[in-house]
Amino acid sequence: MLLDKEDKKRFIEKLSFPSKNRSGKKKIIWFHASSVGEIKSVYTLIDKFITNNYLVLVTTNTYLSSVVVKKDFPKSVVHQYLPIDFIFFIKRFLNYWRPHTAVLIESELWPNLIYSTKKSKIPLCLLQARFSDKSIKRWGFLRGFYKDLMKKFDYIVAQSVLDKKKIYNNSNIIVDNVKNLKNSSPMLSFDKKEQKLLLSAMKKKLVVSALSTHAIEEEIILENFNKIIKKNKDVLLILQPRHPDRKNKIINKIKKFNLNFTQRSHNELQKKNTNVFLFDTFGETGLVISISDIIILGGTFIPKGGHNIIEAAQLKKCIISGPYYNNIQETVKMFKSKNALLIAKPSNLYKIIISLIDNKNNINILANNAKKITIELKENTDSLYNEIIKLK
Repeated sequence: MLLDKEDKKRFIEKLSFPSKNRSGKKKIIWFHASSVGEIKSVYTLIDKFITNNYLVLVTTNTYLSSVVVKKDFPKSVVHQYLPIDFIFFIKRFLNYWRPHTAVLIESELWPNLIYSTKKSKIPLCLLQARFSDKSIKRWGFLRGFYKDLMKKFDYIVAQSVLDKKKIYNNSNIIVDNVKNLKNSSPMLSFDKKEQKLLLSAMKKKLVVSALSTHAIEEEIILENFNKIIKKNKDVLLILQPRHPDRKNKIINKIKKFNLNFTQRSHNELQKKNTNVFLFDTFGETGLVISISDIIILGGTFIPKGGHNIIEAAQLKKCIISGPYYNNIQETVKMFKSKNALLIAKPSNLYKIIISLIDNKNNINILANNAKKITIELKENTDSLYNEIIKLK
């Protein structure tokens, strides 16, 4: 697998030639995660190990995840690309780094990595274990092999009750714990000067932000919002697309509804007659959430499975999800049970938002309840840390 152009010089790491030295006598805890979301989800756990004098080694597969580690994680974290899953490369990697414990995240089941790590008598953990529909197709004809791989782990934590059941049904392995580490991710940072500037420009408008939206969702949200502003002009919609490079198509949709808009990428501030503020930039999710009153979760109004709830909850916001949230259903279930989330359909999103506008106290109640949940969930990190350090 070739790396992105920006990281060709580090391709040797894929062949198990380390680009950094193993220094000091600290115990090494090794985390491997594939995606940006997965590696960000273990931030607080990594920080816990650093605080307790461990050296943390993080391996990932993508250039973007390496950028996230460098930018957002403590400087003491060592990042390397995961070697190609050949026995020779994996053995050389293990012999060089000699990790005290290996922690894999979600569904990163590389056979040679797992077998070689176990053979080297290194404790092996699988956190946020998932068994998606894609996994069922992948392992359906290799159930015995999957079962054998899962038996190599010393400690497994399922991401949800449903994943726990799926893992058992496909491997006969009982997973005792259910904890979703994404629920204990660090609070998103943002520029407070920018926040103050934007809030001032918004002139106390009620701000509804749709985060990480997909193509069809924007049409749904704009259609509903068009009805809202006909009833209440003091409402601003922020659209933050999952892929900002689609901005020209999104602008055409906004124009279709004859809505006035400004663009973040043009350094434009919201004006008096602005209906839609298009955040067509990267890395400003924290800022968007911080200036919002109501958050609409992208990926939930079409069958994408939903995106992160916790980021908005940590910043104490009222959250609305669409009906498609299978990727985060355990979290949604928990939030619904504690009156910390509303579920809307495309057909009634307008009514739900209008109801909140007319009863602003409900916005505060939902936001406060969401924040309380994130405080409770922080305990997951401490519990997992204690379980992992017990392994020998």
